[in-house]
Amino acid sequence: MGGDIRKLATIVAVDAVGFSRQSERDETLAIREISALRQRVSDGAATHGGRVFNTAGDGFMLEFPSASGALAFSEALLAETRIPLRIGLHLGEVHEAPGGDLLGRGVNVAARLRELADPGEFRLSREVVRALPAPGGVRFTSRGTIKLDKMDERVEMFALAAPWGGKALRWPKRAALWAAGLVIVALVGVAALAPALLRQSRAERVAVLEFSTPGDASLQPFADGLAGQIVSVMSVNNLQAIANADRQAFRGPEMKAAARRIGAAFVLDGSVRRDREDLLVSMHVIDARVNVTLWSNEYRRAAAESTSLQEQVAAHVADVLRCALVSRRPSEGEIDAQTLSIFLRACDRVQRFDRGPDEMYEAARQVTERAPAFSRGWSMLAMASALASRNIPPDRAAPLREEARAAAERARRLDSRNAETDLALSLLLPWDDRKGRQELISRALANDPTSAEANYFQGSLLAELGRMSDALGFMRRAIALDPLSPSYWSGVVPVLSATGNMSEAVELRERLSRVWPNSPSAWFNRFNNAALNEAPEQALALLDSPGAPVRMETPMRDAWRRYLLARNSGQRAQLRAAVENIASLARAGQFDMPRAISAASRVDERDIAFALADAFFERLRSPVAQPVFGASHFFLFLGPGRAMMHDVRFMALAKKIGLVDYWSETGEWPDFCVDPLLPYNCQAEAARAN
Repeated sequence: MGGDIRKLATIVAVDAVGFSRQSERDETLAIREISALRQRVSDGAATHGGRVFNTAGDGFMLEFPSASGALAFSEALLAETRIPLRIGLHLGEVHEAPGGDLLGRGVNVAARLRELADPGEFRLSREVVRALPAPGGVRFTSRGTIKLDKMDERVEMFALAAPWGGKALRWPKRAALWAAGLVIVALVGVAALAPALLRQSRAERVAVLEFSTPGDASLQPFADGLAGQIVSVMSVNNLQAIANADRQAFRGPEMKAAARRIGAAFVLDGSVRRDREDLLVSMHVIDARVNVTLWSNEYRRAAAESTSLQEQVAAHVADVLRCALVSRRPSEGEIDAQTLSIFLRACDRVQRFDRGPDEMYEAARQVTERAPAFSRGWSMLAMASALASRNIPPDRAAPLREEARAAAERARRLDSRNAETDLALSLLLPWDDRKGRQELISRALANDPTSAEANYFQGSLLAELGRMSDALGFMRRAIALDPLSPSYWSGVVPVLSATGNMSEAVELRERLSRVWPNSPSAWFNRFNNAALNEAPEQALALLDSPGAPVRMETPMRDAWRRYLLARNSGQRAQLRAAVENIASLARAGQFDMPRAISAASRVDERDIAFALADAFFERLRSPVAQPVFGASHFFLFLGPGRAMMHDVRFMALAKKIGLVDYWSETGEWPDFCVDPLLPYNCQAEAARAN
């Protein structure tokens, strides 16, 4: 073989699980078994028309001219070998090197699929499945589209059950071996090894059952589509799902055994039924270990909105399952079903901000009392205590703040990479201690760069500093890491608008409304955008909507209505009177101050806007009035604040609240300073202010 040869081939990647560990226990036995495996691999490849092109210890790489030959080889090898194997198959283009070795994407994909297989199973790409003849009785199951490690693109992965149902996952016994005691020690050690590997790899899986449609077979296509969409959303977000699990196998006391056979820690069951013009979807997350329902929810929408209903249920359920799978990480410690149920409900509510910090705090207290080794329980308590300590008198806040510090330290001791600990501590710092907050957020990101929450905190802090473009990068990363959080979506929409990404902001805002129609944060996002931009009539409709998930107090509601009607009228005197009314309510604590400032700036009532801003930031110096999350941190730098930013008085305000000093020391200036239409120079005005 030689030259530059490129060709299509079906690549099979084989790996013997636990060989290194077995070598430590009994090197002679391990070498003998691997030698026998090598011979079976070589013979099997020849039988099915393939060849071995690379070996490395306990691993083998093979090529076959046909997908059917590769599949037949893989099935036979698993059936004949009691050593636990993992196998990956992919059909793709490869480059044949002069020595006969194969290189290229086709080889890499097969190797990555092998890494995703459990002992005793194999994974196939869609390309292999498509190339196979009619599979007869062989049942392939899509595991969704996944991103392979160290590769940019995504691949749809399929699974095929092992011929023996996954039972013979152990190294072989030997007749006439050593003394009986040595044999027992060796076998016990090896028997313990395979289940441990299985627990580690299977701990993050969910069996998605076929959803039922009691008494209405016409709903089955919708139910099947919903299950498929849930699996797809989970797969895109790196949550492992086992699709189309047989309902009958998971009934009653058989659930535990059925879940163990397919490696599922949790089971998702559901049903769809019709109620007049509505569709009702019920979802249940079950702990497969003990057959206990951990979480359930019901969704109702008009049948005409079935597509949006599927999208809503899929996103919500996948987000809850993300919380469940966190609890199965080896670093988290054991947690019983009842405690896990409390944790799931609290996690669900935190994501949606549909409950106050008091309820979150109580749930976190219960979790830590019942599962003291569960790191996420302690970090949730730290976060809840920090949030509950804000906006209350200092004498009541002090014990909560101390509890937050203690809980964060406990969580850190249990899991040093738990980013939530430093994020909770950052909430205890004054709003204007930006250096201290940056230090804690940076530490959280260093401990866990994949923490969506840490990336969102960083984005929010950068937006608060006026660095909206940099903020958008971190917020987008947060959404990429956790695309299921409505709070992240709500936070990034105004930043998208502020950075000129208008079409993306509109698209995301519309999806917020579809997926989370009852989310308060989603509703406020839509309302604020309409009220403070170019859609006062839409804002009026939202204000008067009887199904709004937000109850706005009458004075604020009436003030908004007066402001919106005045904007529609085009009468300057009427509009100024409406803004003065909002300002009066804001000073009395009956209207949200950041929105009052934005409303005044939006219609170029700068004097009122600056007066309110002075009062607002002076109030924030009290520990009883601290902003928590969202655009209230960075409202000055959003679109409605443009009139203020283009007024030289803005730099005096920025100096008063510590921003000018921070910008000058770091050399990182806000985005608006490079606006060619800005009537002043930021650095010159900063020097004058100093």
